[in-house]
Amino acid sequence: MVGPKRILFLSGVDFKEKSIQVIRKTPEAYVQRNWEVHYIVGRDNSVNGDYFYESVINPEGVIVHRFIVPLTRIHGLLNNVIWKAVWFRIRNIILVCKLAYIAAGLIRKKDFHVIYGYEIPGVLAVRLLRFFRIKTNARFVTRFQGVLYVKEWLRKKQRFRFLSNIDAILALKTKADLCIMTNDGSQGLDVLKKVKSPVKNILFFPNGVDKVCLDQHILDEIRSKYYPDPQKKYLLSISRLDNHKRIDRSIRVIHKMVNSFGFTNFRFIVIGGGVEYQNLIRLIDRLHLKDYFEFLGPIKHEYIKYHFALANLFLSMYTSTNVGNPLLEAIRHNKVIITLNNGDTGDWIAHRVSGFIYDVNDDRDLDSKDYEIIARDVIGVLNDPHLHNDLTAGVKTVEASKLWTWDERFQAEVNRVELLLS
Repeated sequence: MVGPKRILFLSGVDFKEKSIQVIRKTPEAYVQRNWEVHYIVGRDNSVNGDYFYESVINPEGVIVHRFIVPLTRIHGLLNNVIWKAVWFRIRNIILVCKLAYIAAGLIRKKDFHVIYGYEIPGVLAVRLLRFFRIKTNARFVTRFQGVLYVKEWLRKKQRFRFLSNIDAILALKTKADLCIMTNDGSQGLDVLKKVKSPVKNILFFPNGVDKVCLDQHILDEIRSKYYPDPQKKYLLSISRLDNHKRIDRSIRVIHKMVNSFGFTNFRFIVIGGGVEYQNLIRLIDRLHLKDYFEFLGPIKHEYIKYHFALANLFLSMYTSTNVGNPLLEAIRHNKVIITLNNGDTGDWIAHRVSGFIYDVNDDRDLDSKDYEIIARDVIGVLNDPHLHNDLTAGVKTVEASKLWTWDERFQAEVNRVELLLS
């Protein structure tokens, strides 16, 4: 091959400083392998989106072609489910068309070896390029960070969901030389088979997690500011404050701890920002729990590891699956994890072996008795050093046997992509 290998990313997800790092790490991995990397991305600055609290980032070595997604101001006018759903779909159509339009212009100027559709808008833009037969000899790669809720639509045979989310289904059924599906517990490999994806060459990996490396000075600073009382127990939650992250479930566990069991010597640290913030604050006020919570908002990812190091327990109560990067990072830090047995979460956490995991029917939600059981177990492990140590040992076993580093994760991906060119 003459000259550098060139890859063109098409994406509706911009780089983040205060949330999931895989978006940024993906193109950076190709830069490190001496690829020429172009990244076309539409940025949604709506208050109902994920970027209004994020800085604009241009990773070193990545040639970024960024535009602001039209109609985002209209999308953010109301925090109403129907309003957001309608405008999200309208602006996504525009986003996909603009990604494809900019890509077509770049393809005419440069000889790309790989065109990489990142998540649903990027994959649909790839589909548009193929539909209009934009001339290129490039290999096509599609990439999904998971398939949240699709397994539920399939299980419940919800035809209307397939119609109202036809963009997701079309993306999953897009032809490609390689499909990379993140193993985030949402059973993406099974979903690809059930929707009859034409792609046979599939990579199915979890995300990576860096090894723990802490600066003692920063650790001491964060301890003195947020974890100052050595007699107090500290619980931790890290996620966007979105509806499906279900921070409200953790709040109801706390309510039971305080009101059913009289356990008050603790503090719950919540890291993350999003549209559910005001609803969560109202719930805390209504349940008279203000003294037990501290919302730090979104913080730079480089500081997240210090909070993991200092907290006693980590709670994750998502709908559909809990195998997000925060759970993997909690495993890396050998934290005792309180979570729910939906999706493939049970592949990572075993009850009273590597944490506490509770059966949940997301269709009907948890009830008062469920919250009481969870609260009792949380208090039990906080008061029992021997149980805490046993569970920590169980988490260490999971870390050693199942976790990848980011270097391992991206070495596997780039190797497979480069194989397409051989």
